Amino acid sequence: MRKIMTLVELIIAVSLLGLVVLAVGTFEVAALKMYKRQDYRGEVLADISSIIHHLDKRLREAIGDVADTDNVGISVNWQADISACNFNNCYVDIRNDLSKTPSDYSDDTIRRYAYNYSLHTVRFYPDASNLNHYTDLSSRIVDCKFSFDTSQGVFKIEALKGRYLPDEDVSAKNPEVSIPSVNLFSFSHSLN
Repeated sequence: MRKIMTLVELIIAVSLLGLVVLAVGTFEVAALKMYKRQDYRGEVLADISSIIHHLDKRLREAIGDVADTDNVGISVNWQADISACNFNNCYVDIRNDLSKTPSDYSDDTIRRYAYNYSLHTVRFYPDASNLNHYTDLSSRIVDCKFSFDTSQGVFKIEALKGRYLPDEDVSAKNPEVSIPSVNLFSFSHSLN
């Protein structure tokens, strides 16, 4: 006796196969979306981590005297209203002794980290006397605030928040990453 597949059996088999393919495809699309969200988040987190690492390295090299206002090692100039920040009024200057002459402040280099709210950019100037030479550390920063407690020698990152697309609202496709307040210490900055 010959077995022949009927049209109804064929339609049922194709439908079941279609459901299996649809389920696998749906799972694949969901996994891809989740991967992209995590990838975007990872990019923002990498930017924030890079800023902290870069800043921490220069702070550890800071040299100066908090009692001598002309030769202070770390100086913070920051606006209370973050939306008013530009590269000229929201910055941190760090005195580094690249010549390895700790008692001679005249040959030190002042390095600057500056924030511009409208450009969402944290910028590093290797020499604050030449503001035409700089490196943008990130253009995804939507909130940034630094301070320095001279009595304790503690540099504080009060706010550092980034967004994958900083001009757009936070969404699943546009994650925002922020860090809690972080204290960084300057070891060679004199507190005398």
